[in-house]
Amino acid sequence: MNYRITGSWAIPTLPLLLFALLMGTSHYVVKRERQHLRDVQYRKVYEHAGAIRTRLEVELSTTLNLCLGLAAVIRSQPDFPAHAFENVAKSIMSQAPHIKSIALAKDNVITHIFPAEGNEKALGLHYADYPDQWATVERAMTHRQPLIAGPVSLVQGGRAFVSRIPIYPRVNAYWGIASVAINETSLYRFSGLLEPDPTVQYAIKGKDGLGVSGDVFYGEPQLFDDPHAAVLPVKLPSGTWLLAAVPATGWVENASVLTVIRWSGLLLALTISGLVHALLCSYRRIHLIALEDPLTGLSNRRLLEEHLSQLILLSRRKKKAFSLLYVDLDRFKPINDRFGHEAGDAVLTTLARRLKDNLRQSDIIARVGGDEFILLFHDMVTRHDAHAMASKVAGIIQAPVALSCGREISVGASIGISLYPDDGTSGEALINHADLAMYSQKNQ
Repeated sequence: MNYRITGSWAIPTLPLLLFALLMGTSHYVVKRERQHLRDVQYRKVYEHAGAIRTRLEVELSTTLNLCLGLAAVIRSQPDFPAHAFENVAKSIMSQAPHIKSIALAKDNVITHIFPAEGNEKALGLHYADYPDQWATVERAMTHRQPLIAGPVSLVQGGRAFVSRIPIYPRVNAYWGIASVAINETSLYRFSGLLEPDPTVQYAIKGKDGLGVSGDVFYGEPQLFDDPHAAVLPVKLPSGTWLLAAVPATGWVENASVLTVIRWSGLLLALTISGLVHALLCSYRRIHLIALEDPLTGLSNRRLLEEHLSQLILLSRRKKKAFSLLYVDLDRFKPINDRFGHEAGDAVLTTLARRLKDNLRQSDIIARVGGDEFILLFHDMVTRHDAHAMASKVAGIIQAPVALSCGREISVGASIGISLYPDDGTSGEALINHADLAMYSQKNQ
């Protein structure tokens, strides 16, 4: 069917096409402006989140560095006296306002804690008896590195992050662990997460420093499902958290403009859909005629020649061989004579489908004549492999084909083989060599 832009219907079509162009331009401008506003919004969100991240990292790092001094003292003096511990702990806490308590656990049993008041329940606690805390203690022991655990619920009440610092006075001589409870709310407030009128909504995941695999412990988990969210890693002494941030009021959307565009686009799509469909159908027909065999959907000779030229160039550059099989069906003409061309077409389409189903996607299959096919195998580099493939192809072709009339028929295949570069260095030479080999086999 031919479509011509003539007649009375062409008069409204041309203005509609112009209208579509103008609306498309308008939509593009609105889309760009919305994207610009969203980019500005994202940068602001990222800046806010970056400041939060920096404060979290600095405060946790500073707190940990102060406590590493205590661990160093224990390493040098394993029999650290209680009064000396209290003095050191008091000094550390005066410099780190977020610390709730500092505990020493020799052989993983808490023997010292400061301040003692309010933390009496923690004395004598054996970490191995508390699975939610033991996992991180064991990790710190295994990796011999400090880590930030939690937030966890403390035995003495409240929630806190706990810095675990394993202590090894000598190689392979484990003394115990120092645990520093960091006030969760105090840390959040200092970092800016608890602002009374926030413009940014936050969530943090990576409990126990496990990063993307850790649980969400602050904010709404769905923030991490927002594809536009700013997600920043918060580096810990050992491990990471992930900080997600989105605007508290949501991302910029201009609903009224988008509604107009959607309805206008729908109207235009309905109006010009016939023309677009016709153009697409025409293009598809031209494409099929130019590059594909219309009956089988395989490559035609023109497309085969393009594939073959590209394969020769690639093989020449990489100094590799490849195989070409020329296939001619045996006993095919009697099918047309006896059962008609529809039966012959059914056989060809069935065989084409079988070849596509049983060969690899990277193999090239082309129909180059009524009952002739050419197959290219880019990585089949020996004649032995090519003969093995020819046997496989012959088996695929020789399997019976069921006709619509209820009869089953089978055809054979004569197959000629050529290898690049042994049998030719051009596409024409390779095809001619395989063609001669095929006819030689057919005449045997």
